[in-house]
Amino acid sequence: LRSRNKSGEGGILKRGIRRKQERMERARMSVRTVVISVGRFAALYMVIAAVFVGFFLVSVSAASVSRKRVANVEVSSRRAAELPKSLLEALLYISLPSKTGGRSFDQEFNVTDTCLAEEVARREFSYSYREDIWPLVDETLNSAVELGDAIVFGSDALGVPGFQDDSPDSKQSTLNLEDGCLVFQGEALYSNCTAAAHSVMMGGLLAAVQGYAAHTREFTLARRTGGTLAEVLASNPFHFAEELEMLYMLQPSRYSVTLFEDDAKSLVSMYTSGIWVFVALFSFACLCLYGFYFRPLITRLDMDIRLTRALILLVPFEVAQSIKQINDFIMKTASSVA
Repeated sequence: LRSRNKSGEGGILKRGIRRKQERMERARMSVRTVVISVGRFAALYMVIAAVFVGFFLVSVSAASVSRKRVANVEVSSRRAAELPKSLLEALLYISLPSKTGGRSFDQEFNVTDTCLAEEVARREFSYSYREDIWPLVDETLNSAVELGDAIVFGSDALGVPGFQDDSPDSKQSTLNLEDGCLVFQGEALYSNCTAAAHSVMMGGLLAAVQGYAAHTREFTLARRTGGTLAEVLASNPFHFAEELEMLYMLQPSRYSVTLFEDDAKSLVSMYTSGIWVFVALFSFACLCLYGFYFRPLITRLDMDIRLTRALILLVPFEVAQSIKQINDFIMKTASSVA
């Protein structure tokens, strides 16, 4: 009997140790499950954060590039507007008398029904002498040349990259550096453009603008140093500048604006499409994440809770009454069911 009691006590002790080990193993498994779940959530949040950071950086980059494209449009539009403005101001300048003496436009050179006469009549109330308008002529010519250089080589002050380093369109480079006549359709028009003004347009629109500014300064300087209006209007520099501005520079300048506008529109469209694609992919990823990860996880946790409740309800009533936590759980479950 004594040996039997000892063996019985030993069996009880072994079972107790085994149960304790099982509980510890379940606890370790629970901790491992929690750690794995926390790791998965952390990895998930890191991926989401990385996606948003990447999207933010792409958006900032897109905004920066878009601003440069818009600046290209603005600068090329200003250049197209400065060219006719500079010629009209130069014509007005050579038509006015000097403060030190000189006859008026009507007295010195009788021209009727011309653009020059109309411009003089329109602006005569603002400017009385050549000296009054010379700073404006000089500023407009400088601006036209500066804008042309900025379009090609870039300008930090104007915020344009220059298409040599950031070329949106090969036509832009050809138009400004190689062939300013490419916009003229038809063999006759193209031939006239290539032959005009000592073929300066064949060096590109940039060379034409620079040549135009240089010849405009030349004929205004001739007038400034005592040349008569008739001599200035008959001079080669005047005909050079007039022919370029009136016939051959405006259309290529406007075409350059159109190229920049088309480039800006395509860029905006591309980034808009990219944003919509990102939103669609992110929404799809969220749905897949819910369907294949969170939903099964919730289902498994719900089943574990149900199983735990069922196991606790198998505990004898006397034992459950003696353990406060089990008794409270049973009462809470019963009240929730009721």
